Amino acid sequence: MKTVRYTVSEEAGLHARTAGILISEAGKYGARITLEAGGKTVLAGDIPAVMGLEVKKGDLLVLRAQGADEEEALEALEKILRENL
Repeated sequence: MKTVRYTVSEEAGLHARTAGILISEAGKYGARITLEAGGKTVLAGDIPAVMGLEVKKGDLLVLRAQGADEEEALEALEKILRENL
């Protein structure tokens, strides 16, 4: 299992557009990918659950992936975070 930790710097936090990009990218991989924030963990492919995390500026967002392509998946998702959050 691989893990990426990212502190959100975007003023709006994790908003719908970025969540949609993350979810779309996560769907390209076979690994099981989860997002964690504020003590809650959700599957990366579930937009209502991801939005329900209510990630704000300054929050720590933890991505975990487990599966054959976990490294590739987290590299792509971390890039999206850096470019959008």
